Amino acid sequence: MLPNRATAKVDFRLVPDLTPGLVLGLLRDHLDRNGFHDVEVDLVNGLHPARSPLDAPFVEACVAAAEATYGTPPIIYPTSPGSGPLAVVARGIPAVMAGVSHPNARLHAPNENIYVEDYFEGIRFVGELIQRFAA
Repeated sequence: MLPNRATAKVDFRLVPDLTPGLVLGLLRDHLDRNGFHDVEVDLVNGLHPARSPLDAPFVEACVAAAEATYGTPPIIYPTSPGSGPLAVVARGIPAVMAGVSHPNARLHAPNENIYVEDYFEGIRFVGELIQRFAA
């Protein structure tokens, strides 16, 4: 017995100047060009991308706070492979995303975990960031 319907969830991670509406249109055009006119596409959620200048004072304060807290320069990804409402929350104000984790943290899995010392070190990082940015 073959099912009469199939569904798929497709997730696009956007970069600056790429919007959810533009991606939806590009996907529709691609499907149509390849003969998939019968495939329905529904936009379930759409988050706009956000990126802050790496030389923004807040970003510089974050880098300095990370070095002071962890004893090594942080790894900086100008574009995150993750997503979130940063464009809505920051509204153009420079912002960063930072987290606390370890190699076996199993991020986003049912058994996601964190070491207690890492948790407290993350709190120290935030305190250091507040002090450095306030200065």
